[in-house]
Amino acid sequence: MSCTAPSPALTHEAFINAVRELVLSGLNDVARRERLGQVKLVYGVGRLGAYGVCIYNAWRHVKSCDVVEICAVSEESPLQLAATVIHELAHSDAGWRAAHGPEWRRSARELGLVRPRAA
Repeated sequence: MSCTAPSPALTHEAFINAVRELVLSGLNDVARRERLGQVKLVYGVGRLGAYGVCIYNAWRHVKSCDVVEICAVSEESPLQLAATVIHELAHSDAGWRAAHGPEWRRSARELGLVRPRAA
């Protein structure tokens, strides 16, 4: 695990948000792009063994405001961080009932993962 940012000129927070912007720029569905653009994306400590966490409807007073935490304790590389961002955004996109099922896999592929799976 590295304790440095993915690039000397880029913080972890800027990196994961840049990944999201790149992913969303490829979506044609404007409403979907806006919804995923409003997900609160954070780089935090996380918990041992977790790469990322999606907290659905984190703020009840804001309609459909999910929080995605990318976990520092499991960081391996910039590629893994990018894949985790996409994986967790697919959870937010597919909804909590989808788990790692077909709807989540479809969303993950549409967002850019080649072979989406649970870690």
